[in-house]
Amino acid sequence: MKKHFLSAFVSLFLIASSLAQDLSGTWHGMLDMPIISVSVQLTVTETDSTYTGSIDLPDLEVNGIPVPGLQLDASSMAFKIGGGNSFEGKVTADCQNITGIWKNQDGTFLVNFVRTPLDPPTRSLETLRATYDKKE
Repeated sequence: MKKHFLSAFVSLFLIASSLAQDLSGTWHGMLDMPIISVSVQLTVTETDSTYTGSIDLPDLEVNGIPVPGLQLDASSMAFKIGGGNSFEGKVTADCQNITGIWKNQDGTFLVNFVRTPLDPPTRSLETLRATYDKKE
C-alpha cells in the first residue's frame, strides 16, 4: 500500500512540476474594448521558481511593460500593472490557454491568452486610422 501511495505521490509531483515549467514563454491575447480591440502579448519567464513577465501592446506600439508580482501556478495566473490594469485567469489542464478577466478604468474584459500568435484584430487602431483617414 505504501509503495502505491509513494508512486502516486511521485507521479503527481512530476506532473505538477512539468505543468509549471510549461507556463513560461510568450502568450497572445486580444483585449476587446467597446471601441477598439488591442493585441496583448505576455512574455513569462521563470527564474529560481519565481515568475516575471512583460507585456507588449503591438497595435499601440507599446513594448516592455514590466509585470511585477506575477502570480502563476499550474491552475491560475494573476498580475497587476500600472494604470489600474489587472488580470486574473485560469490555466487549462493542457497549459495551452489562460482565460480570465482584464480590469482597467474602462471596465472588465474577457481575455483568452493562447500560445500561438493571433490574427490582427478587425477593430484595431490601424483599421480605424485607415477608415477615418481616407481622403475622398
